[in-house]
Amino acid sequence: MSVVDENIAPIKPIFPSVGELISCTHNGAQYKIVDVIGEGSFGRVFGAVDAWGNEVAIKVLKPRGTYEHVRSKCVDEMRKLTELRHPQITYIYDAFEYRNAFHIVTEKCVSSLDGLLKARNFDWHVWLMPIAHSVLQAVEYIHSRGYLHQDIHAGNVFSTYAKNEILPSDRTTIQFRVGDLGISRLVQEVTSESTMADWMRPPEVLQPGSFGELGRGIDIYHLGLLFLQIVLGGNIRFTNAEILNGKPSEIAKKLNIPIGSVIAKALSLKVADRQDSPIQMWKEFRIANGNRID
Repeated sequence: MSVVDENIAPIKPIFPSVGELISCTHNGAQYKIVDVIGEGSFGRVFGAVDAWGNEVAIKVLKPRGTYEHVRSKCVDEMRKLTELRHPQITYIYDAFEYRNAFHIVTEKCVSSLDGLLKARNFDWHVWLMPIAHSVLQAVEYIHSRGYLHQDIHAGNVFSTYAKNEILPSDRTTIQFRVGDLGISRLVQEVTSESTMADWMRPPEVLQPGSFGELGRGIDIYHLGLLFLQIVLGGNIRFTNAEILNGKPSEIAKKLNIPIGSVIAKALSLKVADRQDSPIQMWKEFRIANGNRID
């Protein structure tokens, strides 16, 4: 039986600083840190540029538990990001361990959907269908690979511009990506012990066994919340009691617009009453929007 020396200090990661040049340990790629973009429960995100001058985002995972646990989490996240490559999912360029910290390099997007919703001239009539087309494709792909996202919200949907090599300043073509797959789990691994925010917990997570099985219905419910927020143009928050009483679905029904019923269905209390897939939700959106489905 081994003895652990409690006097040994835990290994601490060294986060990069603005202006610093860091190197990937396995391929020699270098990235210059430009700024700090933000910080979440799982990591700190930096803006950087590579040797080609491309803008990237570098997520450095925070230590949560032992260094071995952090390493396991990082390897798991890197594997998922590498497997889940799709035009509507933020692209991973690199992943490496450096100075006792784990770095994941992805494309740098312009802003999250949260920022778009705060724009003074935001009009959901213009934005809803383009956003839905991108996000629903991404989630359909994630599901087809046996994963769940489990944390779909406006802060994890990003807008970016298609790069024009001839006119780099051209920012007329907007694209949307789903990001932050760090808490994704294989469908068979999903449990009610989730890191999602309280206001986002679907009924079946709050009361396991009462509203249906835990699975893809979680992402469908979150998509419903996302689209409801887009239509309402701001933050939405619900208590556990409101969720279990079906308030999110009732609000969607009262929107008095054709797509309101589609959103309300996604927010149904019972998993079986929701759309069974993102592509089904897209078809219902198109019908509600007056588009013919052959």
